[in-house]
Amino acid sequence: MAEALGTASAVLGLAILVYDSSHTLHDAISSFKSQRKTIKDLRSDLVSLDALLVTIKNHAERSEDPKRLEPLRQPLDCCLHACQEMHEKLKTSTRYSTNGHNSLRDWLQMQYQGKNFEQMKQRIASYKATLSISFSCINLENISRTQSDMTDLNDSITGTKEDIQDQLDDIQRKISTSDESIRAVLQQDREHLQQSLDSLAQAQRIANAAPPNIVIESNRVDTGGCAIFGTDTPQPQFVLNVSKNEAGAGATMSAGVHSPETLRGLLENSQAKVTLQALQNQSHHANSEQLQPILRYMAAQNKNNQLESAPRPAGIDQPMLGSIEAMQVEEEEQVKSYIK
Repeated sequence: MAEALGTASAVLGLAILVYDSSHTLHDAISSFKSQRKTIKDLRSDLVSLDALLVTIKNHAERSEDPKRLEPLRQPLDCCLHACQEMHEKLKTSTRYSTNGHNSLRDWLQMQYQGKNFEQMKQRIASYKATLSISFSCINLENISRTQSDMTDLNDSITGTKEDIQDQLDDIQRKISTSDESIRAVLQQDREHLQQSLDSLAQAQRIANAAPPNIVIESNRVDTGGCAIFGTDTPQPQFVLNVSKNEAGAGATMSAGVHSPETLRGLLENSQAKVTLQALQNQSHHANSEQLQPILRYMAAQNKNNQLESAPRPAGIDQPMLGSIEAMQVEEEEQVKSYIK
């Protein structure tokens, strides 16, 4: 327990330090009143970093599982180092200047400990992206997500990893050709870049292990209709979140893990046509066998009503829907065959 609380306190304290450093750097840059794109881009990165840090701080303060915060420690440390380094470069370039325009130009052109302004700016952007990815991954179980969300997350991991690897390769070349006076600084920079790659690898493992989260919300079943969401497999490999659904008078709506007997009971009074749609769990890291169980979605109308439109599960991309034409369900064996 003490170790867990120590982790939460360390992450919380580090987040506060990074916020203070980022905020101080942003204020110093804003004092130039410059409209240069490169300066505006840096300010934008710092503003979004500050917002992310506030979210992390709030999360750390109320976290019920402090150990889950551990993956944030290294990305926070890298962000702190990058912000402090750029602020030190800014102070060095403006220390003896009385002309704001000239000091800004000097800052943008100055080489500091083997890096120029653009390279430092790139470090902050990459470390911020790594922190954002790590935070997203430790919260995968607590947020609604679609297959598109998971694809975007994996694309972010891949893109950020490639950017950091390019920076690491550049540092490796500089270390081999640099003066002894800055070699130690470059080696420290290399260490932070490698830590970021390690953080991204950990984030990828978390993302790969996370079960898909399928959201069923804001659907309505009209009078006398029947809608069933869920699976007949006892231990489904996805998380099903259901909310804000409505059933009309005499309608039946059910969600969750259903036994075959429960499914038969729900459908036994439905003599009309049944529209059956299989919502496949298409997790990118699972093979075809692991794609079972399939989320069943069925909407049956009263035999006296026309089925004009079936409610759709919210948050699911259209390519994930595999439709089976409306069929007449007359016997128990037919129903069982459709829900396997």
